[in-house]
Amino acid sequence: MSSQSDSFRPARQWAIDPRAIDHSRITPRHAKGNLYWPEPLIASTGSFRSIVVQPRHSTLLLVALALCGPTYCGCKGLRRPSTLSQLAESREFIFEGQAQALDGDWDRAEELFRDAVEACPQDERAHSHLAESLWNQGQTDEALVAQQKAVEINPNEVRHRLELGDMYLAAGNPQGALVEAEAVLDIDRLSFAGWNLKGNALDALGRQRDALAAFQRSLAIDDSQNWVYARVAHLYEREQRPQRALATWQTLEDRFDSDAVPPDVLYHEALALRELTRHEEAIERLLLARRHDPDSIELLATLADLQWEVGDRGSAQLTLNGLRNGWPNHPRVESMAERWRQQEASGRVLR
Repeated sequence: MSSQSDSFRPARQWAIDPRAIDHSRITPRHAKGNLYWPEPLIASTGSFRSIVVQPRHSTLLLVALALCGPTYCGCKGLRRPSTLSQLAESREFIFEGQAQALDGDWDRAEELFRDAVEACPQDERAHSHLAESLWNQGQTDEALVAQQKAVEINPNEVRHRLELGDMYLAAGNPQGALVEAEAVLDIDRLSFAGWNLKGNALDALGRQRDALAAFQRSLAIDDSQNWVYARVAHLYEREQRPQRALATWQTLEDRFDSDAVPPDVLYHEALALRELTRHEEAIERLLLARRHDPDSIELLATLADLQWEVGDRGSAQLTLNGLRNGWPNHPRVESMAERWRQQEASGRVLR
């Protein structure tokens, strides 16, 4: 059963496809129906600046910058006489680069973000956008250097640290991600994204209990994060704690209308119920999930197996026949059928 769907899960668009969640400490959104899955691993932060200001707004930007005064920009002592003009020029390049990024032209976006860095080397946003463009072109090491520069320029900007932490995770450096998560939480203990990053890093380091605690802290701050409930439930499954896993999946189920519960939630509830030897309830969950996802081989194979285990061989055989029609000679299906034959021969089928 796939654990990921287009309606599920969050973060900046790195090589792994996270979904859009704002980095800032926002008012929790409790609307039902927004489930983000925990896989792939990165699920901690949020989207990478999805709002693009069109070039026609640049005049307004220049006026705003002029009103802000010279302290707005850190570009001091550079070759251009006006620090405000340097920042304005950098932001112009950024706006253009964002437009190219939205069109998928990362090569051109990189050129524009490099122009932004040259225009104002102390503009941390320029470095961060450059990191994004490099990352999306597979230039991992250069991207990390660029994002590290953004953090160096403004170490108190939580968003930059979260993005750097996500990059570390994707690059296989969970310890680096943990350092960034701790730095974020030193700045803001109520950053749910910081706790999520910490949870992901700890999980990657094999510290599952600590990861659970971090994700639970995140949910205490913002309980609208459906993907975090799923993340916690998966951790309970891995720890072989089916009762806790079931309770978490059921909490997640309650966040949806009865006719809109994602089939993966029902599927994992069934797995937990099976571990608790509550087979009939597990079958009910799988039958309900099948209505929404009739083409999942894992779901149907699990259903057939449970039907066989409770002695309902007629239903099990019907489900098996459907599997064979949909997936002829599939190893998963044929292995299950062979196991049934052996169990039947030895009289081990439940009655």
